[in-house]
Amino acid sequence: MDNGQRAGGQVNAEMLQQALRAFGANDANGASPPQPAELAALAQRMGLQMPAPGTTPVAARGPQFVLIALGGNEIALPAAHVIGVERVGDITLVPNTVAWVLGVANLRGAITSVVDLRQFWGLPREDLTPRSRILVASVKDMIVGFLVDGVAEFRALPDEQQGGDVARQQAPPWLAPYVDAVTAIAGRRIFMLDVAKLLFADSLHRYRSDT
Repeated sequence: MDNGQRAGGQVNAEMLQQALRAFGANDANGASPPQPAELAALAQRMGLQMPAPGTTPVAARGPQFVLIALGGNEIALPAAHVIGVERVGDITLVPNTVAWVLGVANLRGAITSVVDLRQFWGLPREDLTPRSRILVASVKDMIVGFLVDGVAEFRALPDEQQGGDVARQQAPPWLAPYVDAVTAIAGRRIFMLDVAKLLFADSLHRYRSDT
């Protein structure tokens, strides 16, 4: 990410404090997570894969998930906890924060902390590509934007899932603490993320470089 991309926004000190307080920010409009129809529209705008014409709609087959790519793995987040998927724009640097805190950005009308999910999980940093996205996740009043390698698909997942220790044993070590279950689609292994564990993890809130 070059300096132009990281330092383009105008954010004052009060906004920075608001975004970093408890490492989250309330949606400025008090908006609740989007409903299935809104998520379907979001998927179409972002060019995500949708069911083929004539097949049963995703919404009719159970809970929906947003699938992201990271470190060669496919990770599914419950769509109810995904507020938006944004192209990478202006991100304002925040002094005295750890390397995985990219800064803050105006996302969906709220000043939101942005985390490089690769670096947070100890993976090598990679340059931005046309597929790079910021996925904005929310649980209760916590909202964080995560830079991910790509957002590939929007769909329901099979009912055949393995949870608990079985799922964590299949996951890479950096992902295992946050995995809720694992499933498969046409030979693809997909790890289902517990978004609350991620957003409320103690390590995510140790964002100051002097702690």
